[in-house]
Amino acid sequence: MDLLIIFDYFGSFLTTVLAFVLCLSIIVFIHEFGHYYYAQKHKVDATLPYFIPAPPFLFLIGTFGAFIKIKSPIYRKDALLQIGAAGPIAGFVIAVPALIIGLLLSDVVEKSNIQGALILGDSILMKILTWITHPKLMDTQDIMLHPIAFAGWIGLLVTMLNLLPIGQL
Repeated sequence: MDLLIIFDYFGSFLTTVLAFVLCLSIIVFIHEFGHYYYAQKHKVDATLPYFIPAPPFLFLIGTFGAFIKIKSPIYRKDALLQIGAAGPIAGFVIAVPALIIGLLLSDVVEKSNIQGALILGDSILMKILTWITHPKLMDTQDIMLHPIAFAGWIGLLVTMLNLLPIGQL
């Protein structure tokens, strides 16, 4: 099963972009705020989240992400673990409901009518949520993702990438 998105889903390009950007920005903000909250809890000096703006020609995505700046050393390993894990956990907690709401708002289409669509990969979680929200989906059908569902999918992708131990920006 492939997941589809067509950017003119609502019929209004601006409405579609605003729904996507707003939802993704909330997911990214909550993710970074999770890091900030646990930094404050462990008395580590850190800034509030800064958003990295996307260039004007990429306004569709709104932001290239966000970050907080740690201004003091983290001396305890448990504090480092909690500060590092709090962001992905908070982002996941927001991305999953956004994905569920978006899937409920999404339309089922025949696979023969998918011209101009972007085909996305799906994870086990995505397959489970798709099965829960669209239990009668047939092999000849697919889901045209609502912009909120696409933002939830991107939120899960960003959360997964943040968990990879490859270093920081």
